[in-house]
Amino acid sequence: MKSIIPAGIIVCLITSCKPSQFSHSERNKMKEIYVHSFKMMYFKKMLLAGFRNSNEVKSILNEDHSNFSEIILTMDDYAFIDSIVVTDQAKVITDSAYSIGKRAEGAVGKRVFNFALNRYESKWLNDVAKKRSKSYSHIDVSISK
Repeated sequence: MKSIIPAGIIVCLITSCKPSQFSHSERNKMKEIYVHSFKMMYFKKMLLAGFRNSNEVKSILNEDHSNFSEIILTMDDYAFIDSIVVTDQAKVITDSAYSIGKRAEGAVGKRVFNFALNRYESKWLNDVAKKRSKSYSHIDVSISK
């Protein structure tokens, strides 16, 4: 009887553990897709905010398919990106006000593209996207081969 209980526990543990359904390279590819989608969505939202949601910018972004892929970001991701954009938009406005009298006349004002591109390429945004990719199970969707 004593040997049946440990054997039963071992059998339960073995059958309850599922092997990972995705290879390491597939998981890395899914993470890359997530990080790219996260960063592109930030970039697009930053451009929209920086140019006051103008119809011209909306039109350009509607025509651009740089980030066209499966839907991988969640509503939480969009809300988080929005919060970053709000903070960064305040930084752009502050920089714009600071630039008066400090830069050449033609360089005074908002530098939306500069700020958005620098942030897009930053290690910080990349690290944030990678960290968020680990917290969601939705990243485990299969990729067409």
